[in-house]
Amino acid sequence: MYFDVLWSTRNVCRLGFGVFDALFSVLVEFGMLEKASECFLRMKKFRVLPKVRSCNTLLQRLSKPGKGNFSRKFFKDMLGAGITPSVFTYNIMIGNMCKEGDLDTASCLFAQMKRMGLTPDIVTYNSLIDGYGKVGILDNSFCIFEEMKDAGCEPDVITFNSLINCCCKFDKMPEALNFLREMNNKGLKPNVITYSTLIDAFCKEGMMQEAVKIFMDMKRVGLSPNEFTYTSLIDANCKAGNLSEALKLKKEMFQEGISSNICNVYSSTGWAMSRWEDGVQKKSSGKYWKLE
Repeated sequence: MYFDVLWSTRNVCRLGFGVFDALFSVLVEFGMLEKASECFLRMKKFRVLPKVRSCNTLLQRLSKPGKGNFSRKFFKDMLGAGITPSVFTYNIMIGNMCKEGDLDTASCLFAQMKRMGLTPDIVTYNSLIDGYGKVGILDNSFCIFEEMKDAGCEPDVITFNSLINCCCKFDKMPEALNFLREMNNKGLKPNVITYSTLIDAFCKEGMMQEAVKIFMDMKRVGLSPNEFTYTSLIDANCKAGNLSEALKLKKEMFQEGISSNICNVYSSTGWAMSRWEDGVQKKSSGKYWKLE
């Protein structure tokens, strides 16, 4: 083991304990996470602990889908070794727990960091707002948002996008529009995600006039619609029977250099558009037939 070799030379070469932290960091950097964990346990045993920054790097590597148990274990090992977590440490853990839907653990970590005298930052609040919002616990998202403002932490575009997204997802369109207004009042500019989220929500509600208005506003301020924007509008127009408008949007999307499998993804609407296009071609050749 690398650690044992270095440890055996500590009285000969006078390496300084920083070299053990460097070893730990290198193992993490090269993705040798199992070796890094073993190295940490050896360091803990001989009381030559790595810096919290190095531990955070390993936590980030462990914060991948399906590795929640590993990150929890290492976090506990950190605390057990007497390493004081930073705000960044808690942000990694809270973000990971929120992504895995473990909001109870995320909430406990949030309370724990405040008890330790650490001040949550915008990343902390945004993770919790998004985490609660994605599982439909909107009241908690709104409470975290208010706590965030009371703490003097100014919301950013990511904050409002999360709030707008969860409101749209769980049929709270009036609240979504209120957050959009608050966002504008704070001088924050909605981005492509903001507009696309609202367009998709209006399309799903069958409110095509509102969706088109948002779409036009989006282009008016100089933002380019993405695949998700066009997909929402094309699908909604197909389902509403507005095939000519759907085809127009499809052509516009391709002219913008955006490729999509929209007709393959939505088999029924794609079939309808395909037949409609065939009909237009046959009409131009004098062989037009009408869709049933």
